[in-house]
Amino acid sequence: MVATRIYLQYEPRLYSDLIQQFFQSIGQEVIVWISRGEDYPVHLITTEQDCDEVLLLSLEESEEPPDDQLMNLMPHAKVIAFSPHGKFGFRRLPGETSWEEIRPFGLAELMYEVLSEGNQNNKENV
Repeated sequence: MVATRIYLQYEPRLYSDLIQQFFQSIGQEVIVWISRGEDYPVHLITTEQDCDEVLLLSLEESEEPPDDQLMNLMPHAKVIAFSPHGKFGFRRLPGETSWEEIRPFGLAELMYEVLSEGNQNNKENV
């Protein structure tokens, strides 16, 4: 099984902590708390091909997918953005530019999206 590295920028902070603890308890690497008000850490820009990478983002109540600023740093990562209330979420697959909406979006959907095979961009498309 390919390892998954999870980049987590989620608010409220309580949810971020719970998501981090959950995925770490099942052996996933979690890199947390990327502040929206600061420049993104350089370690987010990676070219490693030995693991799947998933970026988890929080959504505001606007029901719109996030802008492309952070995703442009990680075009090879699967991006999941979801509301803290579990009403909806969006998925953007590696190398894609369009979003798929997921309703509702709860813990089962989060686990599936993070742990499913094929999160990594196909090496032929890199």
